[in-house]
Amino acid sequence: MSYSDLRAAQQPALARQLSRVWDRSEFYREIWKKPPSESSFGELPLVTKQDFHEALQSGFLGSNLSCAPEDLVHIHTSSGTSGRPTYFGLTARDYAAWMKIFTRGFQLAGIRPGDRVLQGFAMSRGYAGGVPMIEAFESMGCVALPVGAEAGSVRLVDAIRQLLPNVLYASPSMARRLAGVYRDEVGRSAADSSVRLLLTGGEPGAGDPESKRALGDMWGAEVRECGGGTDVSPLMVVECEAHDGLHFVAGDEVLIEVINPIDSSLASLTGRAEGEIVYTHLAREANPVVRMRHGDLVELSTEPCRCGMHAPRLWFRGRSDDMLIVKGVKIFPSNIQAVVSEFAPDLSGAFTIRRPNLDDAAGLLRVVCESVRVADPDLKGNFERRARDRIGVRIECELVPLGTLGADQAQKGKWLTDD
Repeated sequence: MSYSDLRAAQQPALARQLSRVWDRSEFYREIWKKPPSESSFGELPLVTKQDFHEALQSGFLGSNLSCAPEDLVHIHTSSGTSGRPTYFGLTARDYAAWMKIFTRGFQLAGIRPGDRVLQGFAMSRGYAGGVPMIEAFESMGCVALPVGAEAGSVRLVDAIRQLLPNVLYASPSMARRLAGVYRDEVGRSAADSSVRLLLTGGEPGAGDPESKRALGDMWGAEVRECGGGTDVSPLMVVECEAHDGLHFVAGDEVLIEVINPIDSSLASLTGRAEGEIVYTHLAREANPVVRMRHGDLVELSTEPCRCGMHAPRLWFRGRSDDMLIVKGVKIFPSNIQAVVSEFAPDLSGAFTIRRPNLDDAAGLLRVVCESVRVADPDLKGNFERRARDRIGVRIECELVPLGTLGADQAQKGKWLTDD
C-alpha cells in the first residue's frame, strides 16, 4: 500500500477517533475548546509529554483517561529516561493492538517461530517494553527468555552460554557491554556465541551504520534496528532485510506527521521529508494521544523499499531537545555515540558529553568515555581527531575506568552542563 493509499484508508478511523476523544477525554476537551473534525485535524494544537505529565496530577491516570477504570487490563509506564515516567492504561482492545503491531514488526525483523529470544531490555517497574514484548514473542511461537537488564551483565551472559538464544533483544550499550563480559566470563569472543540476530534500538547512534557494523562484528550477527514510543506503541518502526531505513508498521493504529521543530509547520510527506515526528492514535481507548510531539527528529521516505514494501521508512537523526549548535554545526548525542562505537572494545560505549561554556569561543566539546586503556594517550588523541573529522568541531576526550559513569548517566548520552 502506498503512503497516499494509507492516509486515505486512515481517514474514517481518524474521524471516529476524534469524535470519541472529544466525548471521553477531559484533557482534550479543555485544549480543543470545540468538537474537532477530520478536515480541521491539521489545525488542532500539538501536545507534548510534559502536558500528559501535568494531566496525570488530576487523579487516577489523569484527565486523559478516556475509558471506565474497570475496562483497563494493563497499566504501563515509559522508561522515564527523559525525566519522570508517564503512566498510561490499556483496554483489552488496546493491548490486542499492541500485540498485532509487535508481532508484525518482529516478523519483519527476521524473528521466526522456534527462535530463542533473550530479553536484554528492562523487565520491571511496569516498563512498556518488558512484559508485553515477552508475550508477543510467545504468541509468535518463540521461546522467550525473560531475564531482563535488571539481572545484570553476568547473569545475561550466563543465560547466553547455557540457554543458547539465537536472538538478543537489547539496547546498543547493553549489547556492547555484554560482548565484553562474554569475553571475560567465557574466554571467547561473543561472535562465537549462539546469537545470530541482534535486535536493538532506543539509544542515540543505534541506527548509525558504523556503530551497527561494529556491533555485528562483536557478535558475529546480523543487526537490525527497531523503535517506537512507549506511550504510543513501544514498537512502530522496524528494519527489514534491505537495511535501508525502518519501516513504519503501525499504520492501521497510528497516524504520523512530520513538522518543522522550530515553527511547527507541516512537512509534505511525498518523497522525502525531514523534521520532528508527531503521533496520533486511530483507535486507542485508554489514554489516547492526538498530535503528540515525541521529540524525535527523523528523515522519512515514502518511496518503495528494495525489499518490496511500500510502508514509509524512517531514519532517526536525534532528539529535538538534544540538538546543540556549536560553531554553526548541528550536533546530537548520536553523533558522538557513532564515534565512540568505532573505538570498541577499547571504549566500552558508555559516555557523557559536556556542553561548551557560552563564552568558549573555541566551541570545545568535552566527552568523557569509559575505557579499558585509560592511560593511553594515543587512544585519546585518535578519538579526538576522528571526532573532529566526522563531526566538524573540536573534541576534548577524557578517559575514565569502566563503571565510573554508571548506567543511568551514560545510557542515553545526554548533554550535561559544563562545570
